[in-house]
Amino acid sequence: MHLNDAVAVCRRYTGETSAGARARIRDLPSGSPLIPSAGGDQAFLESELLRALLEHPTTYTTRPLRIERVVPYAVRPVIRFAEDADADGLTDLISWGLFPTGGEHDLKGVKGPRILDAKHGRIDVGPLGTSASVRLEGIPERSWREAESVRARMAAKWKETAPSRHPVLTPAELAFIDAHGWFADGWRRAASLGSALLRRIHIFRSGTTWLDLAAFTKHTTTFGFRLTFAESHGIPHDAFIEQLTHPLRYRVGRGHAHLRLPIRRRRMPDLVRRLRTGVRAAGPSIPDGKGLRGRRVQRCPGCLR
Repeated sequence: MHLNDAVAVCRRYTGETSAGARARIRDLPSGSPLIPSAGGDQAFLESELLRALLEHPTTYTTRPLRIERVVPYAVRPVIRFAEDADADGLTDLISWGLFPTGGEHDLKGVKGPRILDAKHGRIDVGPLGTSASVRLEGIPERSWREAESVRARMAAKWKETAPSRHPVLTPAELAFIDAHGWFADGWRRAASLGSALLRRIHIFRSGTTWLDLAAFTKHTTTFGFRLTFAESHGIPHDAFIEQLTHPLRYRVGRGHAHLRLPIRRRRMPDLVRRLRTGVRAAGPSIPDGKGLRGRRVQRCPGCLR
């Protein structure tokens, strides 16, 4: 595969800039996938970040989940949010959607993430007791400072602990884990799929042209994307699903998770497709030898059914 082709592949799925994708690919070791996969705590963190974004009640009309691009580094991937006229809405999404709020039986957000660093419009987030981390970029500093201040004031009013910088699990997080620890087991089973989807979120932009996108989660293993199409711009149902699932066809393992893709205005039934994942990698690998020339990408036959 030529370098230009590899850059085009990455940009379609991640939304990276051409220069950024080119530089990242050149730094990859020989034999690495173009879009590195995550495992363990790193995959779980990325999957939970995706879950938090999906559960925030917002309809998107330009970029999926407000994400402009993902830079899928093997360590500390970068999630770049698009500039938004509603900057406070973005910070509310991160402050109230990612960091937990609520109590023993109604805790919302992700359990355990903390701010590692926050400056210059970016926030590094990682769960307690692990080396996993994600960098969130494009979050206005003024708006973020105000969001943290609001959360601190509300925590004091409710006699709770503001979680974003707390050095240990809060009482609410501990109570929820004790009462509903089985949720985390289910979420971890879907972590590889959630991480893979987050790293390739722009397949929902490049696969078709939609008017708006809404998102949701269901059970512990379903990530939902509901897209609305104009009648004149729809594409055949099977072709759309093929484009959306195409990047997951490379080098996948065996395990089960759900990808739910309900489609409206085309009189098409809701689709729940069971993907055989484990997704150790998705996207073609860099061949051994010098450069990216000379070897065709080999797909894994039968890995998507």
